[in-house]
Amino acid sequence: MAGRTVIAGYERDDGTFGSVRVAASTVTAWNPIAVGTRSGYYVKARGSKRSYGVIARSVSLTRPVGTTAAYSGGSANVRVPVFQKSIWAALNTDQVLAYGGLTDWVVSGTNSEDSK
Repeated sequence: MAGRTVIAGYERDDGTFGSVRVAASTVTAWNPIAVGTRSGYYVKARGSKRSYGVIARSVSLTRPVGTTAAYSGGSANVRVPVFQKSIWAALNTDQVLAYGGLTDWVVSGTNSEDSK
């Protein structure tokens, strides 16, 4: 979701904490900011196979949008960084979540943290 960004706390897989810049809508009731003493480097919310550094673990969400041609296959898709390891581990495929003011997003997949 576009809009204002915030610097949020992120719990890395190794148990340390970093900062990550995300859209304000990423901080939700099911995805609260991780609290801990942050070390000196940032985590990237997104990245490619050519990126270096830590790329945040995330969840892929999908919701139906009818047959609008603007969306492939009649659905909207978004990838949301998950700030806490325990929350990410508890998310299940087909679980329904609220995101961006809408309550019908469905977990379509999870993506583990990546570091290069």
